[in-house]
Amino acid sequence: MKQGWLGMTADEQRRTVEKLYERVIETANKFLTNAKTFNISVLKLHNPTYAQIAAELRQLAQVLDVLAEQIDDGFTGFKAHEYVSYMERIAKAIDQGCTDTLDAVVEELDKRSFLL
Repeated sequence: MKQGWLGMTADEQRRTVEKLYERVIETANKFLTNAKTFNISVLKLHNPTYAQIAAELRQLAQVLDVLAEQIDDGFTGFKAHEYVSYMERIAKAIDQGCTDTLDAVVEELDKRSFLL
C-alpha cells in the first residue's frame, strides 16, 4: 500500500482533500445564506469579519490546491479557489457597504451547484 503525506494512504489523502473541500463549500454556503438573509449593516457586525474568514479560506484553498495536485486532482483545487473568490467578493461588498454589488455576487453564487 503506497503512502504519502505523513504516512497517509492514498484513500486517506483523498478523504483529506474531500474534507477540506467540503469546508470551503460549507463556508461559501454560509456566506450565501447570510447575505440573502441579513441586511448589510448586520453583516458588517460579524466577528470575525467576512473579509477575515475569506482570507483564511484563501489560505485553505492554497493548501488544498497543493494537496489535490499531489493526488492528481487539479479540479478540486480549482473549484475551491473559485468559491473563495465569491466569498472574497461578498466580503468586499460588505466592507464597502455596497448592497448592489452584494446582491449581484449573491445572485451569481446562488446559481452555483455547490456539488461536493
